[in-house]
Amino acid sequence: MKTRYEINKLKALILYILKESGGTLDFITLFKKMYYVQQRYLVTYGKPAFSDKFRAVKLGPVPSFTYKAFRSLLDEDTHVSEEMKAFSQAFQVKEVEHVRVVSMREEPDMDDLAVAEVRMIDQVLAETQGMTPKKLSDKSHADSAWQNARKRAEDDPSDNYMSLVNIARAGGANKQVLEHIRLTQSFDAFCKL
Repeated sequence: MKTRYEINKLKALILYILKESGGTLDFITLFKKMYYVQQRYLVTYGKPAFSDKFRAVKLGPVPSFTYKAFRSLLDEDTHVSEEMKAFSQAFQVKEVEHVRVVSMREEPDMDDLAVAEVRMIDQVLAETQGMTPKKLSDKSHADSAWQNARKRAEDDPSDNYMSLVNIARAGGANKQVLEHIRLTQSFDAFCKL
């Protein structure tokens, strides 16, 4: 279950990416840009930019909560959680010629994003500008975090989650950053007991 803060941050981040990308993106492009923001933020600051777990699927990393929320809009699923409804209302999702696209229904609330997060998003958007969905997908397939999760999923299809430590490691994080992420995750898990 996500907190209101987590929902608002995730929503603002996606809306900002969409706004800076013309208002609409296909799922693959959006999800890969989100992944690279998360990875770069982990490497730089030792913590995630937003709260969503990535799964390694055929076309690359996919943020699970975001994907589920967008699918519920596409399928017009009325049996979703309140948190998902609060998140989903900011977006319009449709399928155009077998391509799933998401558009913004509202402006991002920039108060929900830190200056460092906006800078990181802007960096990733500049670096990935003009890359096709296929090129972004192919790039993500070279990522060791995706490769390791896909390999585990061959044995157990439900074991395709990509850990924050593996995402940061694949992005080139040093030992101190990786240890910081591990300690933070251990502390967070303990606090949830």
